[in-house]
Amino acid sequence: MNVQPLYSHPYYAKDGKLYIEKQSRSGPYLEQLCNFTPCIVSEVTFDDGQTVRKEYRIGGEDEYGNPLPEVDVAADDLSKMDWLANHWPATLRLSVVSSVEKHVQCAMKETAVYAEQKYVFAHTGWKEIDGEYHFLLPGCGEHEVRLCGKQKAYCGADKCEQEEIVYLAGFLQVDFIPHPVMLPCLALVFLSPLNEFLHRAGCEPKFILSLIGRTGSMKSTVAALMISFFGHFTATELPMSFHDTANSILYNAGTLKDVLTCVDDYHPSTKKDGVTMRQNMQILVRGYGDRTTRERMTSDIRLRESQVPHGNVIVTAEYAPDIGESGTARTFIIEMQPGSMNLPLLTEIQEFAADGMLMRCMYGYIEWLKKTYLSSEETVQNFVSALKQKYLSLRTAYREELQKRKIVFHDRLPDTLTCLYIGFDMLLRFLMYRGMLKESEVDSHREKFKSILLSHAAKQSNAVITDKPTHIFIRKLFAMIECGQASLMKKDSASTVAPGNLLGYEDDDYCYIFFEASHKAVSKFCADQNEVFTITTKALAKQLAEEELIEVTDSGKNTRSLPFGGVNKRVMLLKKSAVKNIYDGI
Repeated sequence: MNVQPLYSHPYYAKDGKLYIEKQSRSGPYLEQLCNFTPCIVSEVTFDDGQTVRKEYRIGGEDEYGNPLPEVDVAADDLSKMDWLANHWPATLRLSVVSSVEKHVQCAMKETAVYAEQKYVFAHTGWKEIDGEYHFLLPGCGEHEVRLCGKQKAYCGADKCEQEEIVYLAGFLQVDFIPHPVMLPCLALVFLSPLNEFLHRAGCEPKFILSLIGRTGSMKSTVAALMISFFGHFTATELPMSFHDTANSILYNAGTLKDVLTCVDDYHPSTKKDGVTMRQNMQILVRGYGDRTTRERMTSDIRLRESQVPHGNVIVTAEYAPDIGESGTARTFIIEMQPGSMNLPLLTEIQEFAADGMLMRCMYGYIEWLKKTYLSSEETVQNFVSALKQKYLSLRTAYREELQKRKIVFHDRLPDTLTCLYIGFDMLLRFLMYRGMLKESEVDSHREKFKSILLSHAAKQSNAVITDKPTHIFIRKLFAMIECGQASLMKKDSASTVAPGNLLGYEDDDYCYIFFEASHKAVSKFCADQNEVFTITTKALAKQLAEEELIEVTDSGKNTRSLPFGGVNKRVMLLKKSAVKNIYDGI
């Protein structure tokens, strides 16, 4: 930097040093503040969609006129002067005078009038600026977007050629990735830019898409290809991992608005890994499945702004995470098998993705959305209203279809199917607009996709059922009995000596279990297996009764006192027929 910074009275630059003018009885004199002349080169305002913060770029010259390396300093840290010791040579020093840090800071702020002013967005997605909608991504458009860490790989394009849309249409024709895997993922890709408007309609997607498969099934490769519509990613360079800290996952998820991201590699190898990764999965479920996060306080006891995710996410895992019935209901699980890919075609598409082809296809889709639905405030309102009506009608239709097929489902499943269908339908509409599909072909693709979704829904139903606390309790209890860690005696046994691991009695119709002891034993058994079983005895008993797995007394009590070997004991009556169906269904 060759320009001498300009200061205002009472600060002056002289001989490459910063001075303050003071008064004495004999008149004004200059007192040295530091042996360099610092200034603010640029003032940057960062907007992450939740909060706005400022950052200064500091530059200057030393006393010999040599330019100093420019350094970025948060506005809150400017007065602390720690940046001086951390970033500039030790030869630069502050004078030992009263309030020197405040004076240097004040002098620097005097130079801000000459500094470059920048407004930088620290999030992606839709933003209305001066009455026009802009889709924010780094590297494209007229607005600067900066992301941190691995998120820097997110990037946009500024053009889209017709021949590239041909390749996108080919995704629907050629299953280089099996269509039951690829099409739901593709639907999630094109659903993501709709999140802003679905949120306004009150029907934002509230689920996580989980790719489940053992090593070699190429789940990370599929995830990388899908998020390559929004940047440059590979299977080894994905935005987030379950090895990341919970705070970094929360922050990054909050900045990735209206785009698709991925949290990779759920496969705990140690007990500690299991705890950490399960906690991270719970954070994702809460963030993307409920669109909420934990409220936090700042150091000065003020409520911190929450970073609620408003994008979508793919999770890769070697097996379905143990997150309970509620957590599983917030995930849409797609199982993958090794050897199912058409590797030559997949490699070709990966090369196109590395060249930015998928990003350019997404640019074309975004521009189509802007032209068709976002040209005025009226068209935006109509778009939001149409999305809401479509969401409600599709959700009702999927609910009826699931009931018709006798698929037992959680209330969240029709919502998930609806959102995925909307994303896929918008892709088809875009391809039809670009002349890649005819109306008859669109109808055929819709029916095929609906069939794929319902097939996954049936499997999803089984996953949610097996994660019910009641089913876990029964499976674990009888696993303990089967391996000898617990035992049941015959109800009419004449023996007066009970084994130390006795948890109850049985006959042809019931298992008469000591409920409190059984609950405690199952909780410990789960903990020993690095699993979590946190439901209380009261809540578990209530659910067992509601699911008609136990015999309730005429007065509505879940336990009763019965004689065993001449002694009355309080037991819960598990129905053997229902128990057998659950345990045999492992």
